Amino acid sequence: DTWDNLYAFFLNRVRDNLHVMLCFSPVGNKFSRRAMQFPGLINGCTIDWFLPWPEEALTSVSGKFIDEFSMACTEEAKSSLKLMMGHVHVSVTAACKEYFEKFRRHVYVTPKSYLSFIQGYKELYSRKWAYTEELAQSIQAGLQKMVEAKEDVNKMKAELAIKNQDLAAASKEAEALLKSISESTAVAEKEKQKVAVIVDQVSKKAAEIGAVKDDAETDLAAAKPALDEALSALNSITQKDIVSLKALKSPPDIVKRIFDCVLLLRHWPIDKAAWQEQKGAMVLAGSYEMAVKMMGDMGFLTSLLNYPKEQIDDETVELLQPYFAAPDFNFESARKASGNVAGGPPCGCLAAAICSMHHNSEGLCRVLKEAAPGSCAADVSEAEVFLCCCRSL
Repeated sequence: DTWDNLYAFFLNRVRDNLHVMLCFSPVGNKFSRRAMQFPGLINGCTIDWFLPWPEEALTSVSGKFIDEFSMACTEEAKSSLKLMMGHVHVSVTAACKEYFEKFRRHVYVTPKSYLSFIQGYKELYSRKWAYTEELAQSIQAGLQKMVEAKEDVNKMKAELAIKNQDLAAASKEAEALLKSISESTAVAEKEKQKVAVIVDQVSKKAAEIGAVKDDAETDLAAAKPALDEALSALNSITQKDIVSLKALKSPPDIVKRIFDCVLLLRHWPIDKAAWQEQKGAMVLAGSYEMAVKMMGDMGFLTSLLNYPKEQIDDETVELLQPYFAAPDFNFESARKASGNVAGGPPCGCLAAAICSMHHNSEGLCRVLKEAAPGSCAADVSEAEVFLCCCRSL
């Protein structure tokens, strides 16, 4: 044998045994277009035309799918459903034929359409059945809640009956307690006699308070010399001195720190605290911008002369302590530093006077602080007398 004979034998075997089946649907224009483009589909093929299925065949096909499908119905209902499906498909086919006769337009209903109809029915039934089951479960849960609520109500009724019994017992106890209170009223009369003794004790306490008050006034009088010294230093300042100091562009650091003290005493805002080294000691860095604004006030000198000394509290003294702790914060250092700058002796006198005023103010605060406990003790004692009188009532 040659290769040509083998190839010819192969082609004959393929021609005799190979069968190609092409299925075309009349729906749409694909079939007609392909028949025009490929005439061999008509001339070289054996055509089998599938005619419409009879109603018995359609019913048999629907039974193949419906019989195995789980449905909540009887067998009679399933049989009626299968007949109805076949009848519906036949009716639609007849309607399509009538539509063509009236409007000369083809509408095809193929077996695939029938199978899609059956599958669509099964899917719709499954969705509706799942929804019905979910609804039934919700209703069942609601009924179960109602049964549980009924049981809870019965239980609460039983508990309420027990609480009513407890309430009756508590009412009896309240009546007994009211009777006991009435009897205690008589005892209160006896206590009234004891109050008279307490009043005598209060009188003695008032005498002791008078002595404590006298001591407090004596301690306060000790603060007067320090106050007078500070006022004397302050009265030496004139408006001309204020103008001279305000004209300074960059005064000595001691002068800046002195005016920081004035800002603290008058409760004016001040720059954030910063430390610097000066002559081997750490001192606060002075600021001057806010002090210039303060001296620009026309009533600045008057406010210094009329400064409310009694309002100097512990917090203000505590804020002033870092300035007072500086070794150069004294009368002589302030006079010497201010006398070497523009403004001359008046500026030095003013700065020194303010420095002296601050030191005396510190002493005044200290004396007031020492005298304050006595005054507070007097106030506390008077409060004790008042409380004893209230108790006696």
